[in-house]
Amino acid sequence: MRKISELFFGLKCKFLGNSEVYIDNLSDDSRSVTRTSAFFAVAGTNLDGNSFIPDVIDRGCVVIVTEHLYCQVDGITFVLVDDIRTSMAVVAKRFFGAPDEFLYIYCVTGTNGKTSITYLIEHLEDRKTAILGTVGYKVGAEEMVASNTTPGSIGLFGLLDCAGRNGCEVVAMEASSHGLHQKRTYGLAVDRAIFSNLTDDHLEYHGGIDNYFQAKEILFSGANGSRPDLAVVNVDDSFGKILAKKLRNIKELRRLDNRGVVSYGMTYPADFQAVEVFSTLDSTSFTLNAFGKSYHCELPLIGKHNVLNALAAIAAMGDENNIAYLVEKIRNFPGIPGRLQRVHSNIGISVFIDYAHTEDALVNVLSTLKPLTRNRLIVVFGCGGGRDRCKRPKMTSAALKLGDVVIATSDNPRNEAISDIFFDMKNGVRDLERVLFIESRAEAIYQAISVAVEGDTVLIAGKGHEKFQQFFDKKIHFDDLEVAVNALNEI
Repeated sequence: MRKISELFFGLKCKFLGNSEVYIDNLSDDSRSVTRTSAFFAVAGTNLDGNSFIPDVIDRGCVVIVTEHLYCQVDGITFVLVDDIRTSMAVVAKRFFGAPDEFLYIYCVTGTNGKTSITYLIEHLEDRKTAILGTVGYKVGAEEMVASNTTPGSIGLFGLLDCAGRNGCEVVAMEASSHGLHQKRTYGLAVDRAIFSNLTDDHLEYHGGIDNYFQAKEILFSGANGSRPDLAVVNVDDSFGKILAKKLRNIKELRRLDNRGVVSYGMTYPADFQAVEVFSTLDSTSFTLNAFGKSYHCELPLIGKHNVLNALAAIAAMGDENNIAYLVEKIRNFPGIPGRLQRVHSNIGISVFIDYAHTEDALVNVLSTLKPLTRNRLIVVFGCGGGRDRCKRPKMTSAALKLGDVVIATSDNPRNEAISDIFFDMKNGVRDLERVLFIESRAEAIYQAISVAVEGDTVLIAGKGHEKFQQFFDKKIHFDDLEVAVNALNEI
């Protein structure tokens, strides 16, 4: 049990009611409150927590935190705050005993590559490591479905507390632009912050690419309530170059041998640079130049984008004494669910499942597979509903440019009609006669595999690890891997 006055100590707030009341739970979801909960009435994108105050009062909740005075009710303590998201993060950290201060935290942000980098870090770490990200939350022996790539601050600090209690010493986590903008990670003590790249995505939320970049910058700039000990930045990316230049001017970041920013890349000079890259459909080899030495690296992943992901993980962990060890260890990396995940086939075709759901990610994956494919490259892809509409025709154009057979289908339609999504996907695109539009995702996957012949490669893009399809009024079970395996078995 924790006393409210202690949890809110030093915060700009006003108590209406008993500030000495004790609570044993924090929540921003009215459905989970109990009599001894503190409920944070957060105004979200779609729902306003303030509208649920009558409901939590009926449930007997004793503490309600809000930016707007509801009314005074006998027996209930209202805490009025100026910034509820910041207050919630600070209180959550205190409530769970600041678990982040006792863990070594790697935090990855960027449009693409976040999941791969966190899984690579987990593999390379010798210490017990928890993973928090898009695929799920792995905390010791516990595995949970991810509600968001970056959980809300109450959930985040609760998971970090769970990680510590389960014997984890390290956390590798993803920081989404939504999570950073909504202060879900406010006050989080990050040891290594990694920037992978920035391309068009979530622009419907942020209102433009510059705002999107500013949201990513929060992890590094101190606007998050704290700064990382070290920033690891991809300088092949144009926004990465901008970020690295900005960060090198921040004195507080000059902590590790006066190298507050560590760069990585393939095209431009960097602290960790990959050259002489060679790929097959099974693996990639490259030479890593770091600390004035060269190391031969065998990566059991394919594609230049995965070379960059591997560089990010090594750069976040590497020093002059352990590079050779990390390079040797990465040879045995088992891969990531839904990230260029190969599906076993005994009919002479190569089938891959990938999460690529942006133009840049789709181009990266197709550019990887194209030169390695002996015959035709067959592409199955879709665009999600309720998301940035501008990227839809760009994804169709990318598929047409690099794919020999192109099948467009549904992704997660959410609140949009698939016909409307298809309309956007066709907008201004040439050679549409080469695209087969099939609404049923299962039918599209079966069609792609059924027309494939020996030497063909089939890419099923967009959903990766996800095991569901989200429609307006329902969520159904759907697993690209499962459908592909069934199709291969039937054929």
